[in-house]
This record gives sequence, C-alpha cells and structure tokens, in this order.
Amino acid sequence: MTGVNTYLIVDGYKIDLSSGEPIPVTYQLSDVKEPSKRKRSHSKTINIPGTQNNLRFFQRAYSLTWRQLDGVIIDISYDSTQAYNCEYYYNNQLEFKGYFQLMSSTILNGSITFEAVLFSNVVGLFSQLGDITLSELGWSEYDHTLTHQTIENSWDNSVYRYGLLTPNFTAGVPDAFGYLYGLVDYGFNNILYEYADNEIFPIVYQREIVEKILGKLGYTYDSTFIDSERFKRLMLGTGEGVKLELTAAQIDDLEIDLTGDGADSFSINGYIDSIYGNGQFRGGLDIDLVDTSYVTIAEVKDDLNQYDDSITTVAATGNYEINCSFDIDVTPTFSGTGSSSQINFAYYQLFLILNGSNIFLESSSISSGTTSVSVTLNRYFQSGDEYYFSLKLIYDATLIDPTDIGTLDIDFDFNNSIAITQECLDAAVQGGSTVRVATYVPNMKAVDFLNSMILHWNLYVSEPDEDGVVIIEPLNDGYYNDASQYVTWTKKINKLDNIEIEPLALTQPKTWNFKFAQDQDYYRKNYFDKWGVGYGDYIYQNQTFFAKGEANITLGYTISPPVEIVGFNLYIPRVINVDNGVIKPYKGKPRCYYYQGLRTGAWTLIGTGTETNTSESEYPQLGHLDDIDNPTFDICFQYPQEVYYPATSYTKVNAFSEYYSQLVKEVTSPDSKLMRANFRLVSEDIKGDVLRNIINIDGVLWRVNQIKDFVSGSKDTTNVELIKILDVKKRRTAYTAQPPLRDEPGPSIITDFGNGTIDINTDANFKSNASKNFSTFLADTSSNDITITIYNEEIQENKNYTFKKMSANNKLIIESIKAGSKIDGYDCIELTDLNATITIRKVGDNFYIL
Repeated sequence: MTGVNTYLIVDGYKIDLSSGEPIPVTYQLSDVKEPSKRKRSHSKTINIPGTQNNLRFFQRAYSLTWRQLDGVIIDISYDSTQAYNCEYYYNNQLEFKGYFQLMSSTILNGSITFEAVLFSNVVGLFSQLGDITLSELGWSEYDHTLTHQTIENSWDNSVYRYGLLTPNFTAGVPDAFGYLYGLVDYGFNNILYEYADNEIFPIVYQREIVEKILGKLGYTYDSTFIDSERFKRLMLGTGEGVKLELTAAQIDDLEIDLTGDGADSFSINGYIDSIYGNGQFRGGLDIDLVDTSYVTIAEVKDDLNQYDDSITTVAATGNYEINCSFDIDVTPTFSGTGSSSQINFAYYQLFLILNGSNIFLESSSISSGTTSVSVTLNRYFQSGDEYYFSLKLIYDATLIDPTDIGTLDIDFDFNNSIAITQECLDAAVQGGSTVRVATYVPNMKAVDFLNSMILHWNLYVSEPDEDGVVIIEPLNDGYYNDASQYVTWTKKINKLDNIEIEPLALTQPKTWNFKFAQDQDYYRKNYFDKWGVGYGDYIYQNQTFFAKGEANITLGYTISPPVEIVGFNLYIPRVINVDNGVIKPYKGKPRCYYYQGLRTGAWTLIGTGTETNTSESEYPQLGHLDDIDNPTFDICFQYPQEVYYPATSYTKVNAFSEYYSQLVKEVTSPDSKLMRANFRLVSEDIKGDVLRNIINIDGVLWRVNQIKDFVSGSKDTTNVELIKILDVKKRRTAYTAQPPLRDEPGPSIITDFGNGTIDINTDANFKSNASKNFSTFLADTSSNDITITIYNEEIQENKNYTFKKMSANNKLIIESIKAGSKIDGYDCIELTDLNATITIRKVGDNFYIL
C-alpha cells in the first residue's frame, strides 16, 4: 500500500497514523443474533502513536497531561468522556464518517500509544442528545390563548404558530405540526360526557418530534415512512392526569408591584349623632388609593398591564396573595364653634373593593403622629376580577356648642409610602389563559423516544450524508432496495474458503416479547390481570425445538384502549385509577395515539375562566386503530383478546404483521439461513449505503447482516454475514378479522334505555319499573344519610346507572340486597363528598364501577 494517501481528520485536525496503515471498518445496521438491539458500523481499535503532533491535539481536545521522572513519561491523565467528529480517508477518498472515541493508552519506555475507535454518526447522534427531554425541544411557537375556538380549530383546521392562525390540515389529513386537543378522560370528574376546557390537554405530532430532534443536531431526514399519512396521524401525549398550573414564568408575569404617594386637605361636614347635654360630632373621609386626584401610583412591575385606569384586573384564575401597606400622617382641625371641641376617638377602616362590592379588611385607631397600616390577604380570584383598596377615616368628638356643628378639616400625607403588591401562588390554566404547549409535552428523554419509535416500527436510521440528511425507513421492503435491483456478488465469493451455512432459527430466542411500557391504570391493569399479557403486546414463540432465551422489544411509551361512554356514541381513551370505587386521575407513562379524525358523538365542552359551555356533536377520535368503526390498521403489536367498546369488525394488520413478521419469518423459519463467507470486496462495493443492497449469489437473494473489518486496498478477503430472503412478495395491505370479545367489567355494549334524571331525598329501593326510565339519580343528603338498595332482578343488564351526592352533609350509601352480590368487589359503596359521583353497570349478579 505504498504511495496510498491514508489519513484521519478529528475535529478538523489531521492525526498521525502508524505507517499509514488503513483502518479496518465493520459495516452493520443490526444483528439478527440480537434482535432487540441496534448495532452500528464501527472500526477496529486503532493504535495512534504519541507523536508531537498527536500530543498537541490530545492536550487541546482531551486535556492531556503527563508526569515525568528523569525526563521519561511515567504517568498520563486525560478526559476520555469527549467524542469528536471524524473523517477517515483512503487514497484521498472518504471511507468512513462518524465519531472518534479515545479508549485507552499505553506507556512503553517513555513513549505513549493511544487506542481509539471510530463509530457510527448515528451512535454519536444518540449520545449527543444526552438528557434532553421532548419538552425541551422548543415548542414556544405554538403557545396560544385557551379558547373553545382554538380547541376546535386544532381538530381539523389550524393552530396558532408564532401568534398567527396557521392551517395544518390538507384534504383532511394532518400536516403533522402544531398541537391537537384530543378527547381523553383523565378521571377529573365522573360525568363522562362533560369535559372542561382545562381537562383536555394538547398533544403533539410524532413527526414533528422527529424533525425537532434531528434539527437540534443539525440534521434533516428523507423518509417515505415518516412522511406517510400513517405516521402523520401518530401523536404523543401525556399519561399524567394532572391539571397543569401556569409555569413559573407565567406566574412571575402575574406579579404586580405598585408604589405611590398622596397628600391633600378636605373639609368635612359632620353630623350630630345624639345630644345628651353636649352634642356628639361624627364625620369621616373616604380615600380610594386609586383616586388619581390626590394619589399618584407608579408601576414598578406589571408585565401584563393588569393595573390600568386605577383598577387592577386579574389576568388569570388562581390563588393570590395581595398586600397593601402605607404610613399616613393625619391632622384633624375643627372650624366654627366646634373648634374647641374635644376629639373622643379616631380610627380607620380598610376595604377591598372587589367587582364593586366592599370587603372589610381591617379597622384600628389613628395615632396622633404616623399611623402604619399593613394588610395581607390570600384570596382566590377569577380571571377578569377587578379590585382596588379604599381607606375610610372616621372621627368622633364632643361639641361645646351643639347648635354649631361646624366642619372637620383633615390634612393627610402618605409620605411616599404606599405599597401594593399582588403575587400569584398557584394558577390553574383556565379559559383565557396562555397555554405553554411545552408544559404538556411528556417529560420523556429524546433518546428514549427515538429508541421507542425505532423499535415500534422496526426502523433503520442511516448515516447522515454530506448534506446532513439521514434516511429513516422500516427494515423491510421500505428500507432495502427493490429485489429486482439486486447487486450480484457471485464472482466475489471465495469458494475455496470455508462457506458456513447456519440454520438461523437455532440462534434465535425462544420467545420474542413485543411490549409497550407497562402501566397500572385501571383498564390496562384490568386487561393484564385477566389475560396475563399487556394490552396491545405480543408474545411470539419460536417453534424451533432447541431455541432458548428471550428477546424483549420494549417501548418507552404505551397505549390506552378506547372505552365506550354509553348513550353518547363516544369511544375515548381513559387514563384513570379506581380507588375503593372512586374514580381518580392516574399518573402514568407517555401515551402513543393514532388520530383518526372527527367522529360523531355528543358531549359538552365545559367553559372555565372567560369561556362558556359549548355543546359538541363531534369529537377528536384518539386510539390505536386507523378507523374504530372499520379498522384496517392497528398500532398494537397484537390483536387484543377483548375491547371496551362494541366492535363490529377488526383487523389483524398491525405493527407486528407490517413491520416485524417478515424479519421474524426470515430468522425463525426452518428454511432460514445465515451464510458466513469471505468475499473479494473493493471500495466500490462499499460506496453509498451498502447495507441497503439486496445481494444475488447464484440466483439466491440475501440481505447483508455484517461486513466485518473491511480494509480498503487490501488483497485479503473480507468476511461477510448474509441472511437468506425467504419472501420478497408484497404482503396484503389489509385484512379483517372477527371482532374481539367485549370486556364485561367495562362499558362495552351500547343499549339505550333512556337517560332521565330522578331526585331522591329518602332511602330508596331501586326496583320499581319507573326507575328503569332513569339513568341518573341525584341524592339529597342534606338532612340525613341516604341508602339506595339495589334489587338485582329488577335492574337491566348492561345499562349504566349514575348516582350523585348533592350535599356535603351525611353519606350516600349504595348496596345490593342479593346475598353474595358485590359492587366492584364491595358489599356497599359510601359517598361522602359534595358532588361525589359513581356510575355502575350490572353484569351477571354483580355490579361494576365504570
């Protein structure tokens, strides 16, 4: 290889190599022997001499230092945590581009040799992401005001982007940017057809997550899969049923700090309170601390301009602490005959004027000199509330001449001491509040999301090209080149060397576990307890007798089954917990959803803050199917054993059948083969993305599993592992299946028996025919406990019955009279809180809380 120019550039610095020897590189995109992992291309360990040139580089890049004894290096230290961009050239042609990692070093006779490895750009891409979370990718361009119109626009029309309403749907298909207000029940209330505008959260498009992650690293993508309608409809949302409060920055914006001063003189006509000998004079003065005729207010901090025209208008609903303090000097003087009168007492009263009504705060005597006043008030304000402070000075005196009441002249001076502050303690997002989209994005590491996405869809992410573009495609027909465009290696194989043919099925695990993140919300736990496998998960068994071990393909996010809300044609995800019969919010894992679009269903969008209630006739359908009524694709790995809605058709086309079945067949079939042989490869064979090529050897088609230690310019052969292609035909895109079972404990069958409401104010036997016309029972427990006894034989099967306690006093008790009959496993259920609500359904002899 004399005369061949071989060199390595690390972080723009040319590194000296030993004797100019080429670097062996292994090309690999995955390893069928470890299906749950993604192994990438890398070099063999490189020995780098400690030349003066290289030492200068390591001093700068790795903080290299050394210690000498008698002029001989005996010890060194450096920061090995760093990684740098590198390019390896052979014969002036770029052979490998990736990252340089310093692994170790050796000192021999005072000379240093460094050991390093070059590894894939994609490995470096993942390591660069570090602990960055999805919420930190930058979503501020989508911040907006919470209104019902904004919520509805997100379903099929537009979103706010940089403050402008921007269309983000084309012909009914999402353009996959912005946010979507999906209808998910997080357990905030038990009226399942009513959802407050701050109880449904914006979720984001997975396609935009990919764009933001790659953009943060300076890359873009080329992908038929990522740009497909299927992927454009994939969403990621929070699995935490926590109503969000305003961010720290938003709360800081709500702070108000006002200072002021004021002084003036007033003459007050008093009045005779009563006459017993001498007359009693009484008079007073109202001083509004916002009256600009005698008070001047300066705004030290008021970012949202809440203080305006002398009145403060609260910008967001929440709990606040407000303070008013001042030092006031008051000098009273009588005129007329009453001028020699004696003041009996003087005091002040301080009021908060809220929305025009007086709220008394404090009263105390007025000192002869300076009177100091300071009042702190903790109060819950609604957005739009208006308030200011008012001070009342009151004097009482004895008149010498009761026929001449005279006047009271008051001089006052605040001595530049007025201080009014407002601090938001916690403010829930309400109608009219600013929604910071980033606060709703799951707090999931970006690298964990990418790993989950890659595993979910069996994806390959290529090395970035010279323009920073990475190819992302499924490792099936979508990634590999078309079989008709194969590359022939028949003459390259060294048939004189050993050619190993290994039955691949023997090396594969016995069990392949395809799993979403495990979660313990009510419906996922209910399914797992009954079927022993997670909802949407798939356990594939390798039929090879000698196979052993298992592979776990586990995602960092999960899915939620759609649940029927009976009588309203709503099938929505429910992320809830049920504690002793009471539905509560659940704090769980991030949720992956498929957005089907709008579907007919009646519900009410409850207004908060500045918004009023809106009756809706459609809802945004989220779930795991592309069409819940006529499905053709499922993002689950497996057809579920049962569902929580009345499925009339289903599909077995899912994430496993579309993106893993071909791989699994090729590696577990009795006909599966792994060939290991030596090939006479040259640089031209490795150019481009060699791993995408279909290889033809004597008419048989193979995929590349690994090209091991390829050395450019070497006359030696290169060991290559190939996997035999068993099926290159296109599979059917869709096929239907019989619908799964309907889960008994959950609301799975629509039966409309009427939806009337009846009031109950005494103990009731729930058995009369009249009760069958009602589905909601309102119990007035203001005077005593109410017990409702359920007669099983009289209650209709599969109908929902809702019981609501209308008073904070006493208890509402619901019990079944039949021996052995339970309500969600209990003999009776007691409701103690105001507006506490449960909904039950009869299944067999028992009742279940929905």
